[in-house]
Amino acid sequence: EVTAEAVRPEGPFANDIVALDVSPDGTLWTATGTVEFGSSNTSGVSWLVPGEGWRTVRADDPDTGLPEREQFAITARPEGGALVGSAGGGLAVVTETGDVFPFDETNSTLRPAIGTSSFVVASAFAKEGDRWWVCNEGSPFPLHAFPGTESATAADWTALPSPPGAPTSFPVDEIVIDAFGQKWI
Repeated sequence: EVTAEAVRPEGPFANDIVALDVSPDGTLWTATGTVEFGSSNTSGVSWLVPGEGWRTVRADDPDTGLPEREQFAITARPEGGALVGSAGGGLAVVTETGDVFPFDETNSTLRPAIGTSSFVVASAFAKEGDRWWVCNEGSPFPLHAFPGTESATAADWTALPSPPGAPTSFPVDEIVIDAFGQKWI
């Protein structure tokens, strides 16, 4: 009798990696876009801990708290863990132990894309001092600043409108901070 057995090599849970970053301690963080996994579509975050192996948090597991939208941006935090941006589910702080702390329009200044009621896009992050800048693509407030911690409350967030002279729907989807502290979007 011949039987089929699934073989999963050591690695992230899916190969549709859409973003990756490396933390100062050498941990490799990956965000996986929406992929068909069995009978459902899912996305997730995987990280390779040096000397320990891979860990994964999947969006289709309701116990994780990871937004059930495509994860497409990831930035490692110097203090550990990562910020993960999604296409419609806001952002999440994922700790190195796998705990997930989501942020969206209900507990931060992040806002839904114009014309939607709850489609919150967090597309990029940049650290400046003790705060993180977040691109909230499609929102009337496309830039936000917060401490980047899992314990942040709505009061810890600051929302900024589109830059002067830019249209209300200015598509802020990337941010880089130069050596002079200027934000390039």
